[in-house]
Amino acid sequence: KTGATVESLAKLQVQAKISGQSFESIEDALIKLNKGLVNADEETKGAGRALDFLGIKARDSSGKIRDAGEITLEVAKKFNEFSDKGPGKAALAIDLFGKAGAKALPFLKDLGDNVENLEDTFVGNTEAADRYEKAINALTVQKEQLRRVIVSELLPAAEDFVNALLDMKKRGDGL
Repeated sequence: KTGATVESLAKLQVQAKISGQSFESIEDALIKLNKGLVNADEETKGAGRALDFLGIKARDSSGKIRDAGEITLEVAKKFNEFSDKGPGKAALAIDLFGKAGAKALPFLKDLGDNVENLEDTFVGNTEAADRYEKAINALTVQKEQLRRVIVSELLPAAEDFVNALLDMKKRGDGL
């Protein structure tokens, strides 16, 4: 949904964790960038202009739209060449990533500073990683279901206990 490969998403996710950023907000920014790469309507045409200004190509030599994650890595490197003062960088970020762009500026700064270190991010067997993540999610669902069963079984006893305490209080003149 982001228009990015697993490999580039892995790099961005690592940086999001390092930067203490929510990866969901980064995903939102990538979705907006991808929309800007695919469409040229009024809402998204600023993305193409912003990339041109930065000297970044949206399409490869065959005319195919490039990976939004890789473009984001290039944008972060280019942003680090500009001053952090003034509205220029924020305006470019908004043109590229929509409303999420301005919020993503600290992330993009960190990403630009750390992009070379992320080149070694190991993705490995992405299918196995996907299966593993789904298995962990299924286990989490099972754990929640078990918790609900335990709570529902204990609730009658807990209610009886609370009612017994209330009865004791009534009979004991407000003990």
